[in-house]
Amino acid sequence: MPEQPLRVGVIGAADGEAVHIPGLRQVPGVDVVAVCATGDEPLGSIAARYHIPARFADFRAMLREAALDAVTIAAPLELHHPIAVAAAEQQLHILCGAPMARSAAEARDMHRLVCSLGVRHAVGYAARYLPTRVQIKQLVEHGYLGDLQSVSVT
Repeated sequence: MPEQPLRVGVIGAADGEAVHIPGLRQVPGVDVVAVCATGDEPLGSIAARYHIPARFADFRAMLREAALDAVTIAAPLELHHPIAVAAAEQQLHILCGAPMARSAAEARDMHRLVCSLGVRHAVGYAARYLPTRVQIKQLVEHGYLGDLQSVSVT
């Protein structure tokens, strides 16, 4: 674990409060130090409830002014690309909510930028490790299902 905690800003207060902030609070060595609302979300009450010292109504201001190492993007989908680009340009590591982008072109642009700048990045697929999905992956890996041509999961 690093000597200094990883300072994270959460962008998007609704999903940020429901998923990102509680999850980050469970990770040793991580401090949520800033939160940004992207709409009419109750920013002040969220910051107070979780003892988050900095709050912003504009993600660009948060990226410039808060002392951050990384951000999580829990904002509406149409903001993922501009937030990720701005965060990468500030050399901040990024955890982006799923889906990553509105189009393959936006996703490629985001990926090229973070790779060129040496920024760590990931997409948070919350359902990736659900027991049923893990079991299906194991069945595929062991050849139980044969060669897959198409998959539809209900």
